Amino acid sequence: VKWKQEDGSKPSFVPRVGGTIVGMSGGGGVTVLQLDSNRLVMVDRMADTVVGLVGGLARNKKGWPAGLARDKERLVMNGGVGLVQMYNTTTGQTHSVDITQQTHLTRERNVVPHNSEVEMIAVSSCGQYLATVDSMWASITRTTLKLWTWSQAVNNYCLNTQVDCPHQSGVISLSFQPSSPSPLLLSVGGDSQAKLWQLSTSWSCVSCLSFRQLPAGAGGWSSDGTVLGVAFGHIVTLWDTESNLRTTLTVEESTEAISGLEFGTHTSLRHLYTITASKLVVWDLLTLSPEMSLTLTPSPHTTIVPCPSSPFVALVQKDSITVMSPSTMSTISTFDNTNCTGGAAWVPNKTGGSSLYFLTYSGQLTKIGSHTDTQSTTPIRPVENVFQSLLAKGGVASKDTTTSQYTRARTMQDIEALLSLPIHTVPPPSQLRTTLVRNRLVALPKLRREKVEKVEAEDEGKVKQLRRIEDVFKFEGKETEPLDLKSFCKLLKKSSL
Repeated sequence: VKWKQEDGSKPSFVPRVGGTIVGMSGGGGVTVLQLDSNRLVMVDRMADTVVGLVGGLARNKKGWPAGLARDKERLVMNGGVGLVQMYNTTTGQTHSVDITQQTHLTRERNVVPHNSEVEMIAVSSCGQYLATVDSMWASITRTTLKLWTWSQAVNNYCLNTQVDCPHQSGVISLSFQPSSPSPLLLSVGGDSQAKLWQLSTSWSCVSCLSFRQLPAGAGGWSSDGTVLGVAFGHIVTLWDTESNLRTTLTVEESTEAISGLEFGTHTSLRHLYTITASKLVVWDLLTLSPEMSLTLTPSPHTTIVPCPSSPFVALVQKDSITVMSPSTMSTISTFDNTNCTGGAAWVPNKTGGSSLYFLTYSGQLTKIGSHTDTQSTTPIRPVENVFQSLLAKGGVASKDTTTSQYTRARTMQDIEALLSLPIHTVPPPSQLRTTLVRNRLVALPKLRREKVEKVEAEDEGKVKQLRRIEDVFKFEGKETEPLDLKSFCKLLKKSSL
């Protein structure tokens, strides 16, 4: 809210700046607002509009409930309230996707508002599809499954399907079928059911799995996408993609509910990892028998994260992370005092191998692996892209090596760049008119000077033949004598008679 010093003046407002304001500064006609989400918002003092946004990774006050998902070299995690942010591990840049698309209600006095928060995130292996689950736990609960498709036009994810209340009592697990251009989506809910979702023009449920009315605890896919596993109570069930039950696995004399399930990758394709509150069990899918069992220290949460480029797996707990090799039944390394939220993911390095990223309750994204130099970029400096080249350089003309009478007009890259942008990001015409007019003038075709070619002397016979043709089609008027004054007077008298 901005107040003026004139008497009787009304205040002006800048709505939806993106978070709670914790600091303010200004100068040069711009007011800079510091938000609690690790962002700076620049507001024009004259127009009272947001003209710029600078920020890095946004902290999540609820402890990153959606965990950490990987999309090639990008990491997907919670951002602000109702937002998902994507962090590029190579360039260090981030951008956000508004999942709930709702106004953030802030706390007023002693009233705590209820906002929808993203609780589950899954990204397909091809990076084309994104699935999210956002929930609002109030007196009337609301759970929504949203499935998004990547759009090249807007360079972001666009909503394809929204499903209200996909499961009773919330969603426990969400994962896409790997190694498939049109993958299935597996969702495990608190209603003792697991559902398979398929895309035609929109997403729809094609199968519902249950087993002996036992509560469902976890689910996952094999690395080739042909087998899916769902844990019901203390039993692991293995199904094919046609929803046919193939076999079940259970540890003798154990009734602890399974809370985590992961299939092996790389050289450990034959392994299946299951986690209970006190034990990690590694299964051999060829013999359908347990191969290794490890007693776990008590922890609020325990997850297993297989490495995509090596046979190692990471056992992630709140206070420690252990990297193990199931093939040799040994522990590679242990990291203590991690304060991890449970969200972790392996990201392949360009130089080989992989690094483990995990989130902490203190709001940090920590990396375990070899040191790599990231490209240092100034946040305020715009990223070089087609749109920035339009504003800075006025478009780039494509070079044409062919020579013709007229030079070809330059391609209208500035117009194409504007049409490819979301409408809310297009600057006002007053800022673009100078650039557009200059581009049109520069792009006008120019007349080239034709080179004078030397005419070779022709044969005398051809020259004579051409002259004869010219004489035939030559028409000469009859010569008339000049008219003097006396003759003119005589002709005038005759005409008057």
